[in-house]
Amino acid sequence: MPRTALVVGGTGAVGTELLQELLVSERYGRILCVGRRLPELISELVIGHLVDFEHLQDFLPAGRVDDVFCALGTTLARAGSVEAFKRVDFEYVLKVGILAQRLGAGSLSVISSTAADPSANSIYLQTKGEMEAALIALELPKLHLFRPSLLAGSLKRTDFRFKEVLGNAALAIFGPLFLHGRLRKYRRIAPVCVAAAMVREVFDDRKGTIIYENDAILDLCVLASKSQS
Repeated sequence: MPRTALVVGGTGAVGTELLQELLVSERYGRILCVGRRLPELISELVIGHLVDFEHLQDFLPAGRVDDVFCALGTTLARAGSVEAFKRVDFEYVLKVGILAQRLGAGSLSVISSTAADPSANSIYLQTKGEMEAALIALELPKLHLFRPSLLAGSLKRTDFRFKEVLGNAALAIFGPLFLHGRLRKYRRIAPVCVAAAMVREVFDDRKGTIIYENDAILDLCVLASKSQS
């Protein structure tokens, strides 16, 4: 029986790829995309919903929702302040978790970050760690936390992030040369790889919380590619 997916943040770098991966999987008869903008992907299976994240709790889709995917995320620079950043990367993501719980979804898959830790010195990593802890406390039946490293630049990016461009360039050049073993989790990763791993693992039978580090995501991306070829 075709499943129903709910994607929150389906217009960003990973979210855009996620919608495509869900379509390619051919396991979903309905894909609900929730965000402040409608998705660019045109398909009779993708249904866009404009929402105010401050009132996400009021969103009530018709019919059941099997799997929820959250691709929300911003940066301190783009948000403009620590408070605005935490509103998106902590408060809104937690709202998605509560929504998944209320809808009785069987799984929630969320994008976090490599080195996420509530005790980190970095506000970014600290917030990601606090978000993970808050979602784990919900005790959802299946919670998948994906921790990608720096995402490879998106062609659809509308703003210019100088530090991110430098970081991408450095990881692209030196990553394959020096980032091996335990350091492999810091290699740059393409948004499509993260999306492919999320969709592949949603059908895993294991319950509870599972954390996927960047190196595991890279491996899953390879497996997903082989299964589609």
